[in-house]
Amino acid sequence: MKYFFYCTLFFCWAVSGKQTLRIEGAKSIQSHYLDRLIQKKLTSRTQGNGRLFEQIQSEIVNHYRKLGFIFAKVDLSRVSGTQLLCRIREGKQILVRNIEVQGSTYFSAKRIRDRVRAFVLENASGYDIAVVDRAQIDQLLNPTLANQKQPSPVFFEYGFMPFDKSLFLKAKAELEELYIQSGFLDVQIYGPKESEIENDHWIDLQFRIDEGVQTRIRAIEYRGASVHLKDSAIRVGDPLSSEKVEQLRVQLIEHFWNEGYPDATIEQKIEDSKLIFKIQTGERVQIEEIRIQGNQVTQRPLIEYYLKMKPGDWFSWERWMESRSSLLQLDLFSEVELSLEGRTLMVTLKERERNSLELGVGASLVDGPRVSGLWQYRNLLGKGLGFRIRGQLNYPAAFYLLPVFYPLPVQEALKSQTSNYLAGKANMGLTYPQVLGVPFDLSASWDAGYLRDLKPAYILNSASSNGSLHSQVLKNLRLTGQMEIEYSNFTCSACALGESNQNIRADEGVVLQATPRWIGFWDGRDSALLPRKGYSIQLEADYGFGLKDATVGISYFKTLLAGSTYVPIVSSWTWVSHLRGGGIWNLNQGNYVPIFKRFYLGGTSSVRGFAENQIFPADASNTSGVSLGANYFALWRNELQFPIQGDWRGGLFMDAGELLKDIRHFSLQSLSVGTGLGVRYETPIGPLSLDLGVRVLDAHPINYSDVWSLLQLHFSIGDTL
Repeated sequence: MKYFFYCTLFFCWAVSGKQTLRIEGAKSIQSHYLDRLIQKKLTSRTQGNGRLFEQIQSEIVNHYRKLGFIFAKVDLSRVSGTQLLCRIREGKQILVRNIEVQGSTYFSAKRIRDRVRAFVLENASGYDIAVVDRAQIDQLLNPTLANQKQPSPVFFEYGFMPFDKSLFLKAKAELEELYIQSGFLDVQIYGPKESEIENDHWIDLQFRIDEGVQTRIRAIEYRGASVHLKDSAIRVGDPLSSEKVEQLRVQLIEHFWNEGYPDATIEQKIEDSKLIFKIQTGERVQIEEIRIQGNQVTQRPLIEYYLKMKPGDWFSWERWMESRSSLLQLDLFSEVELSLEGRTLMVTLKERERNSLELGVGASLVDGPRVSGLWQYRNLLGKGLGFRIRGQLNYPAAFYLLPVFYPLPVQEALKSQTSNYLAGKANMGLTYPQVLGVPFDLSASWDAGYLRDLKPAYILNSASSNGSLHSQVLKNLRLTGQMEIEYSNFTCSACALGESNQNIRADEGVVLQATPRWIGFWDGRDSALLPRKGYSIQLEADYGFGLKDATVGISYFKTLLAGSTYVPIVSSWTWVSHLRGGGIWNLNQGNYVPIFKRFYLGGTSSVRGFAENQIFPADASNTSGVSLGANYFALWRNELQFPIQGDWRGGLFMDAGELLKDIRHFSLQSLSVGTGLGVRYETPIGPLSLDLGVRVLDAHPINYSDVWSLLQLHFSIGDTL
């Protein structure tokens, strides 16, 4: 929705050190836009003043007409040796009130109108319109006695389209193409016919359509080879569409390339609604030999495993592309080229540098300033083994005192935890991209590391070892099995203010625990890095067992289910929705679930608008000001992502979640909800993310005392480990 308002406006600015420009009458286009447009032309000075002035006038008029000011006039002249005057007479803005469609039978008139409207609104210029908010509109409509003598005329635009004839002519061409691709080869579309202008602003348009006769495919004939396609792009009886015909031709080429005919060519023609494909398959090629070159370190068996074609196989374009993609994903090669020389498959590789070191800096309101590093050595023993050491050091206390991050009770708890506010992690590990000798996809990894984590509820020092096996069972399905063994020492200063003295005894000490873990991940997204459509599902199950302080038993089952959907809307706008839920079940009465294994909500990765981990269990009576976690949670995150300019992207979000000690207490009335907006940008040191959230609903509002406490800032910059 936009509100346009008109008021007399003029301004002056220096074109150079010797001359100035004065603009009068610019009411609807933002002044800075005209400023840039004219300044750019004047500073270029590629032609004489007369010709240059004509170009500037024409360009300004063209911009006004795109916004519906079809009677706009511009006069640019020199009034003195050092001053230029640009006088603009905008006239009335003409808006399209209604679009009438006549003669359409195959497509409904509503569909035609909607298609025209969508095309025009998507391509219309409007970013340079002067916009005014509701308060200003109200002030203009209801002037005080002091300004009633000088009323300013106001005109509203509420979802109507500015009349830009050139844009509607392009929409007409789009309609013609729609009909042609639906088999109406002789379609004629007349218009847009304009009505008389009413009330100085409104115009109606009319499109008249002569559809003609629809041409349908009478027969499909393949000459030169027999063809059996499972899912043909076009069939007998379908409307004749050049796009569909080309899609079928590409299908046929790929079909023969995958059947061993790399030199297959196909030509098509149409005779009396009959589609004829002339096929020349060429010689069928069977791979007799595979030659690999450029692998100075990498052993041949590893490369052969990732080649989807073996000696004796027929050539296949699909397996050709899969082979190249699989080799590149190993991260051992910077270049992979496949070529065919007769019946010999040539594989040319360029190996990456084996040593690499990456250093990074960054900051976030959760971690504080941080430095990180990663050193890795690739391709040990030529088997693709990778060895890496990475570390991160951060100082979270740098942002403890920010009121827009941690509420006062949380600040006090954090400051009282320790005198050492350094946190971080370090680990080393091995990766094995393919366990050779196994007849299916199987990779392995091992890590050993140390973690020091400072949270509002606890301080954790932990050493762990983790072994994993990964298998790409299907194209979209990846399964992972892990075994983690960890030794953890933790304290909880906030527990002394908690629900009972039992927390003081339980939530600190030493834990020795083993955790078998199973993870299944289904990836139906169009891109793993920047998805715009598709979905993903992840299921994770843990069985944790061990001892706390060598006396208290630990035995629990923990599950996590997460799903994400990506829905493209228009012009790079994407709706993203994440749904997650999890539970922890104690398997033996009296056993202990470590505080650092429980679920927490609130913060950048869960419910924005709340401080990190600061949503309380809805069924808890905690009055410490610090959440101690819970055994169950539900979370729903929604974000509308849109481009801003260049690499800048924005987002409008709404997150909702609930934390519970007992799943039977779940209630929609106990949800915590946050909403707000944010920006994203790729900087040289890593991604920048800035969100401003507002708490809408808070089921357990212990920490908040005034309106400012409802705001929450979420900020991070730089890559993390």
